[in-house]
Amino acid sequence: MSISLSLFFYLYLVFIFFYVLFSFFNMYHLIHFSPPSITVYLVIGLYIIGSIAIFAIIFFFLGQIDWTYSFSMQPEIP
Repeated sequence: MSISLSLFFYLYLVFIFFYVLFSFFNMYHLIHFSPPSITVYLVIGLYIIGSIAIFAIIFFFLGQIDWTYSFSMQPEIP
């Protein structure tokens, strides 16, 4: 049985989807339930900039991987 490396990429994209979903949930609650101040908007802005920077770096490195590679789960017997 061989597994394509792209399977791990799709699992990672599911993780990213939930990260973005929870990020929107948390930012909504920060904006809606906190008293309006520059600190709240600064924290949200830094969070967004930091997340974009981390995702850009990660996808830069992930773009260099050959996702068509498959590997076998069974050991090779000589």
